[in-house]
Amino acid sequence: MDESGFDPQPDGRGTTTLSAKERRAAFALLFICLMTSGAGNSILFAVLPPIARELSLPDIAVGIIYTVSAVFLTVTSQVWGRLSDRFGRKPIILIGLTGYALSTISFALVIENAQALAASIGIVGVVSCLALARGLFGLIGSAAGPAAQAYVADRTAPVERTEAIAALTAAFGFGAALGPGIAGWVAPRLGLVAPLYFTAVFGLTCALAVRFRLPERTPPKSERRNAMRPKWSLMFDQRLRGILSAAVLTWVIQGVSLQTTNFLVMDRVGVSGRSATELGGAVLTASALAILTSQLGIIRALKPNPRTAMSWGAGLLCAGALMMAFSHAFGEILFAAVLSGLGMGLARPAVSAAASLAVERHEQGAAAGLATSMAGIGFLIAPVAGLLIYQEVGRAAPFLLSAGLAIWVLGVALFDASVRRASTRAV
Repeated sequence: MDESGFDPQPDGRGTTTLSAKERRAAFALLFICLMTSGAGNSILFAVLPPIARELSLPDIAVGIIYTVSAVFLTVTSQVWGRLSDRFGRKPIILIGLTGYALSTISFALVIENAQALAASIGIVGVVSCLALARGLFGLIGSAAGPAAQAYVADRTAPVERTEAIAALTAAFGFGAALGPGIAGWVAPRLGLVAPLYFTAVFGLTCALAVRFRLPERTPPKSERRNAMRPKWSLMFDQRLRGILSAAVLTWVIQGVSLQTTNFLVMDRVGVSGRSATELGGAVLTASALAILTSQLGIIRALKPNPRTAMSWGAGLLCAGALMMAFSHAFGEILFAAVLSGLGMGLARPAVSAAASLAVERHEQGAAAGLATSMAGIGFLIAPVAGLLIYQEVGRAAPFLLSAGLAIWVLGVALFDASVRRASTRAV
């Protein structure tokens, strides 16, 4: 292992080796890139529920918009991860950032012209256009996450992996913390779409920075056959089965929270429109800041292995979901969101680190892509587990379900062999 903490690849190339200074600069650039993507995504969660109510869309329509993106994310994340194994991380990150920017601009244009579109093509047409614009993120924008995670995994020793991936995941969380705050401040002044244009332009700027500033000297592998075919067999690999099940459940919990919290604020606090954007944005920001506290504070200070972090995270997620189910005042909802955020900040990087530690170096891109595709599966389930149940069963029901899923994640963390084996490699 060299001074940068990188253990050269077993194929002898060693071409991903960076100096300590280069590695810090590269990781900082990736942090900014994923932060931008996180901000853009959280802005959507802040502005879309009020827009849906203003257009008289059923709550489930918001879930449908996210579902289309989740379908593409599920299918393509592993493809992008495997392509990064073959062609290098940098070009795939560049593709993902460009796709994110194009998706965000398209989404903003549809929102900006929603009333005119509704008059000409109807509400169903507007929902379809929004779903297609968001789907572009799942199809192309999904490339950046797994490639960036694999880039970090290439350049960290196993003992550093949980902390390094937590720091990278924190980038998305930091953006998620900024996004609702940006939306809550800008939307009442410049309109709901202005923050989307801002993050899209910043995303293109990040793509240019990656193109010219991200160091990578890994040559493409010569074998390219079947590179575009997802390797779903890895999903059933005994090294990953329990880990991936925990990943799906964790993402379902987060999907339910992101898609229903603003509706809960509107219905229990009694606000609507741009006021809902401000209060809902405050809740989402508090949750995102709590995620950051776990990822950049608790994990860095205590350095738990994946199994321990996943167990703590699941317990906090359960507590937060139960409190959310029975909250009625804004302060109670805010505190519940903080608890859930602390739990998510522990559980999500623990799952990603466990997946990375469970496989060999040449499988890092595929494993990262597969772990990301679990987010897509989680968000496929979330509209049914969240918005449909919220609309048809009751406001507390989605959060009670989330509490049950968190207990399931805790069981996986404590008793599943794949999680235990991966955690032993972190020592």
